[in-house]
Amino acid sequence: MGCAACGKTTQVAVPWARPGSGFTLLFEALVLTLAQAMPVAQVARLLGVSDARLWRVLQSIVTSARSEESFAEVSRIGVDEKHIGRLGFISLFHDAGPARRVLFGTPGKDASVFEAFTADLIAHGGDPQAITAV
Repeated sequence: MGCAACGKTTQVAVPWARPGSGFTLLFEALVLTLAQAMPVAQVARLLGVSDARLWRVLQSIVTSARSEESFAEVSRIGVDEKHIGRLGFISLFHDAGPARRVLFGTPGKDASVFEAFTADLIAHGGDPQAITAV
């Protein structure tokens, strides 16, 4: 039902959902938990939601988490490339220091992946000059 004066529907921000999500935060937490253990298509069938909507939820969560990442302490990195069937190669960069976490992933396996990683490292407060071992 819309506004009596203009006929438009107004969305109201609520503390239990992200703006524009269409799902509660609790539901999104369930999606994230299930997606760690099974393919997204299977999660979508289980929950009765399209996998495209779940991918948007997961993308939003990852984007939000990555925006809070700090790479200021990164001084040693590891790089691995992996062939993913028809998709080709992906390159993964990880912190080889005590944090032991994935820092960045991108399609490809040439010099451009290092350029993309360097830009991402700087965007997250890291210093390429501080890298002492690869």
